[in-house]
Order: sequence, then C-alpha cells, then structure tokens
Amino acid sequence: MIIDETNAAAIKTFNDINDVLREVRSERYAQDAQWGTQDHPMLPAQGMEWIYVDNYRHDAEQWKVTNGYRNENGALAWDGILLEEVYEALSETDPAKREAELVQVAAVAVAAVQSSRRARGLA
Repeated sequence: MIIDETNAAAIKTFNDINDVLREVRSERYAQDAQWGTQDHPMLPAQGMEWIYVDNYRHDAEQWKVTNGYRNENGALAWDGILLEEVYEALSETDPAKREAELVQVAAVAVAAVQSSRRARGLA
C-alpha cells in the first residue's frame, strides 16, 4: 500500500490502523499462549450445519434491513454493522468465501476500535 506522504490524514489513519493491528496480534499471541492452537469446526453438530447456516443467513438479512433503516434515519451504529458481518460470515458455506467474510469482520472490528478512540480523543 502506498501512502501519499504529503497527506497527513492518510498517514494518521495508517498509523492508527497499525496500532490496533499490533494489539490484535498481541492478543492472538496471548490466546495461543493460554489455549494453544485451536482447531474447532466453524459450526457445531456435524451433519446439521444447514440449520445453523439458515439461521445465520436469516440473522444477516435482518441486520442488513436494520442497518438500512438505521442508515436512513442517521442512527447507523457499530453493533449492527459488526453483527451483519459476523452473521454473513457464519452463513457462508464455501470455506474461502467464509474466510474473506471473517477478514471483513476483523476489518470492521478494527474500524470500530479506531472510531471509539477518536470519540474519546485518543486518536
């Protein structure tokens, strides 16, 4: 990624993202230190995944509608954005597509942390 060194806002955003990602990396190391490598299935009840996928797909659609309503009324919030992304990820049956959705979950979580810090005057 190339950052225009004359654009102070872009540099600040880049640095803020890196700060949060360092914390995420540190937390992942701590998780592995505490629990070891974890290789859980994405969904419980092997052979019954479709029940969960259908429920998560429904939840994703509900949050999409809720977020649309909130956006139209100036009330969009991180809870809905994050939950929509989580349910989209959990409803995806293709592993590669699910991983892409989980990366989106992580990106939204990072953006929410950045937003929280800006609101508190920390960034």
